[in-house]
Amino acid sequence: MRCVRSVSFSILWNGEVVGLINPTRGLRQGDPLSPYLFLMVSEGLIGLLQKADREGMIHGVKAAVDAPIISHLLFADDSLLFGRAEIHEAIRVKQCLLLYESAARQKINFQKSAIAFGPGVDDQTKLEITQMLGVPIVDCHEKYLGLPTIAGRNKKGMFKRINERLDFHLQGWQSKLLSKAGKFVLVKAVAQAIPTYSMSVFKLPKGVCCKFQSKVAKFWWGKKGNKRGIHWCKWDLLCRNKKEGGLGFRDLEGFNQALLAKRVWRIVLHPDSIINRVLHAKYVRNGDWAAAGVGVKPSFVWRGLVVTPCFMDPNARVSQLMSQPGMWDMNFIKQHFLPVDVEKILAVPLCDGNGGDVAVWHFSDDGRFSVKSGYWFGMEMKRLEKGSSSGSGHEKSSDGRGNGAEVQQSDGEVGRSSTHEQAAKLFFDGACDNNTNIIGIGAVVLSANGELMGAISVPMEAVLKPHIIKALALWHGMKLCRQMGVTKLAIAGDAVNVINAIGRNVLDLSDIGGIMDAVRRMKAEFEWVTWKHVRKRQNRIAHTLARHALKMVQSMFCYDSGPPWLHEVIVAHSRS
Repeated sequence: MRCVRSVSFSILWNGEVVGLINPTRGLRQGDPLSPYLFLMVSEGLIGLLQKADREGMIHGVKAAVDAPIISHLLFADDSLLFGRAEIHEAIRVKQCLLLYESAARQKINFQKSAIAFGPGVDDQTKLEITQMLGVPIVDCHEKYLGLPTIAGRNKKGMFKRINERLDFHLQGWQSKLLSKAGKFVLVKAVAQAIPTYSMSVFKLPKGVCCKFQSKVAKFWWGKKGNKRGIHWCKWDLLCRNKKEGGLGFRDLEGFNQALLAKRVWRIVLHPDSIINRVLHAKYVRNGDWAAAGVGVKPSFVWRGLVVTPCFMDPNARVSQLMSQPGMWDMNFIKQHFLPVDVEKILAVPLCDGNGGDVAVWHFSDDGRFSVKSGYWFGMEMKRLEKGSSSGSGHEKSSDGRGNGAEVQQSDGEVGRSSTHEQAAKLFFDGACDNNTNIIGIGAVVLSANGELMGAISVPMEAVLKPHIIKALALWHGMKLCRQMGVTKLAIAGDAVNVINAIGRNVLDLSDIGGIMDAVRRMKAEFEWVTWKHVRKRQNRIAHTLARHALKMVQSMFCYDSGPPWLHEVIVAHSRS
């Protein structure tokens, strides 16, 4: 902490800088460094509590027999401490807090703190502990982080605050003469954002959602002074996507389900998290989240999570559909899937990599579940259940060439900094014939002075998106370079998202993620690799090879020399 210094202030008086103010009360409010320092200091309190737990001086609580022991939950300056109702544990907790005070120089306000006891604690023990800690007794902590901690029978009463906050805003809005554009902004940005925080944790009762949406609809169609207007169409139509003629308003029940689905997705994908371990010990004993039931005496939070579609089977593995690494088990797939699904599965390219199975969300470009994609998927399913077969609201964005919505150009280099004079140049491209379901893969390797080192032209029978074909072309091209003994490689291609994915360090869950993972593993075998996006005319050699593959029956591999038409294209490329 001695290395931390606060800012100094000067006053601008009549255009001149006057004075120098040095604050002596620590970091100013709003300083971006403040929350990080707070987290660092809080680690000291966590260490004290964990040390006392290891020594058996305090004991946390367990939600189930096999659940982890929890002695504390900290979020910023809101802290919950758990322990046995025994005087010696209370003394130990007080010692940890006082030691934290003296070390962090943060005064703990015991008067604003509170303690709650279980029903089996006698009054004498309660009195001794509260007198020693100096905190008042409460029946229960009604709220933590702004959310209720106890769920009684009256679920609607738990969330009455949501409708009360909406009423507060509506009273001010209804007294103003607003246009439809103004009302649209208020509904989207303010009104429908009110219940978002609560919906991310709890499944709101249907009555609360209906009442909330009724008030919003009344405001939308109403006139100045709270005068009732004519509702010209159903609210469900306004909640449709703008592409389908709606206004994009949220259906609260559907949005609530999407928020909870996001939480389920995070829990399933992070098995080592505390919440995952607690829920598995109490409710998901067989490890199958999709088959988990409500259980005995479930919490209100769990009731909301268990009725939310998981959208995935955690026990399903892609390796079950493979006869060997890099090859689909066609007999098994045809036996267990419909013909339309068999065609889609076999169209997925496989690479000879060691990547493990990961859960992928099909309705987003990056393969990760998002509330937006989950919401529109749920709304589409809801409409299909009602018998309406309108257009889908979760189409993936595209630039018209099959490439994703990513348009940022990315150049990069791995390895030591060096010139490209000694590097081999790899150009790659792909092509497809929609009439014959044939795809063509082309890649060419040129020396530093532009001479042919190797080239491939591979036809395949598959139905793939263009950017997936180009990713396959890159993979085949790098395999060719590895077989030729190339150690320094400069990659160039006209597929922006494929070039961007080469240097991506995070887990890639997009539709080209598996191929690009294999590319990145192969990249580590070279001394150094650079990659750069080029325009179509600069990639004419690889493009010609890919188009030529569509007319071929067998693959073409050539080293050092190739057919005359290929040399003509290389000469034309060197002159341009």
